[in-house]
Order: sequence, then structure tokens, then C-alpha cells
Amino acid sequence: MAHDVSIDDFDSWNEIKKKLHCKSRSPDCKKGDIWLCNIGRNIGVEQSCRNGFFARPVLVLRVFNKDMFLAIPITSSDKNLTKKYHYDLRYIEKIRGYAILSQIRVFDNKRLLRKITKVDSSVIQNIKNLLMRYVI
Repeated sequence: MAHDVSIDDFDSWNEIKKKLHCKSRSPDCKKGDIWLCNIGRNIGVEQSCRNGFFARPVLVLRVFNKDMFLAIPITSSDKNLTKKYHYDLRYIEKIRGYAILSQIRVFDNKRLLRKITKVDSSVIQNIKNLLMRYVI
């Protein structure tokens, strides 16, 4: 699958990433929070962002310490949707998307922009069950 990516996208993302790296203070997040996060311009089929801010919502599954957390990117697109790898969050008014279970990863808190909302603990448990069944 070919992706229309410009080298300028990577250059722009690198400039933003340099600024993020130099941030002195990182916001705190908690399990179940949904944050707008600077995911960046990634390669291949990795979840990425094409907007100028290189940001998208993520669902925080676990906080390891004050500097890093485990999260799942969220997409509003339902194309190429594989039910067992996507958790439906469309009922959440501020999100209306899908958690992409196959794209789970660790993030540095410096990437966090702003908190959007929080999900119920039952959502986290459902996602953990799906991760154990289909991803891990």
C-alpha cells in the first residue's frame, strides 16, 4: 500500500519533535484519560498524523511513571476497519472514533497537548481483554 508522504512532512515533524524534547514540564495523565497527543509523522502503516500539528487523540491504558505511559491511538476513520483490532468509541461525544488496538505503544508525557475526556473503567477493562485475546 503506497502512502503519499512528502519529505517535508518528516522535516516539519522533526522541528516539532525538537521543541517537544526541550519541554521542561510534562502534563500528568491518568489511566482512562483521552488526550490529544503529538504522535508525529511515522512510516509505513504506523498510525500517523497528517495535520500540521501531527496530533491525534490517544487513550491512556497505563501510566508507568511521571514521564511515560502506554496508550492506544484513536482514529475517526472506519476504512480498513478490522473489528477485533478496533474498539468502538463513537458513543463518546468528544471522540466519535475507534481505538486502534494493534497500534498500542509507549509515549513520553512531553507529547501530550491537552486532555479531551475520560472513559469509564469498564472501557479500559474491555480493551485489556481484547488486547489479551487478539494482540498479545
